Amino acid sequence: MKPFVLVACAALALVSAVPAIADEEAKLSLSPYFGASYDLTSLTFKQGYSAYADSLSGVTPYIGVNLGRYFALELSVGVATGERAASDTLSYHSSMRGESLKLMVHYPLGSTGIAPYIFTGFSAMKMKETTFTTSTDATTNKPTTVVTSLVGKAEIAPLLGGGLSYTYSGIEIRAGVSVQTLNWSNSGQYALTYGGGLAFHL
Repeated sequence: MKPFVLVACAALALVSAVPAIADEEAKLSLSPYFGASYDLTSLTFKQGYSAYADSLSGVTPYIGVNLGRYFALELSVGVATGERAASDTLSYHSSMRGESLKLMVHYPLGSTGIAPYIFTGFSAMKMKETTFTTSTDATTNKPTTVVTSLVGKAEIAPLLGGGLSYTYSGIEIRAGVSVQTLNWSNSGQYALTYGGGLAFHL
């Protein structure tokens, strides 16, 4: 699926959530939760840019607060890593740290515990690339590795996504997908993240 199609679908779903506001109780009930997810992120770069690893994985802890039945605010901080071998003597290790703030919109399906959800927000990402270059020492005839690191600037990008959750006795299982733009000094296009996690509602 093209990223702009996903963005359009998420935006349309957010607009359709507006009638739920009228159904909320007049007194807003707040309830906190915390959890973590395991995420796989696919990075898409412009043609000619491929230094970074294009597939990263990692754990993302998060905390949030439910704003009544339909809405929640969620803050997450995660680190993902990946590797790419360019040749037998050259390889890249990429790591990405990301913080995001999301507004969640839930659609509870009666009393089943199942709730599709969508979200929008912002994410700040920072990339680090470590290059390993291996060569053979002419004197000792032994391989040596030179390590160099490049740290990118933190970038803030809009974030959209959605998924499905199931909650029973305060324990929530969720799976979702999100998309956001990716700049990286005009070399990137977008980042697509899939993940699944577990949350505990207090």
